[in-house]
Amino acid sequence: MRFPLGYTEPRIARFISMAIGSCSEVETWISYAFDLEYITQAQRDDWLQSYARIYGMLVNLREKLR
Repeated sequence: MRFPLGYTEPRIARFISMAIGSCSEVETWISYAFDLEYITQAQRDDWLQSYARIYGMLVNLREKLR
């Protein structure tokens, strides 16, 4: 895998790990929004499906760097 100048695999992996943490935080906020009735169940389900897809892509990318 090729990286931009100055970026190494461990550095990229660290950034991806931070993105995974942020992604998990979004999952929490989706749950809060639903619990407080700011979004519908259909919206929650759609957003959680998108979350799961993005989370999975980040985890797969991080694994390829190890």
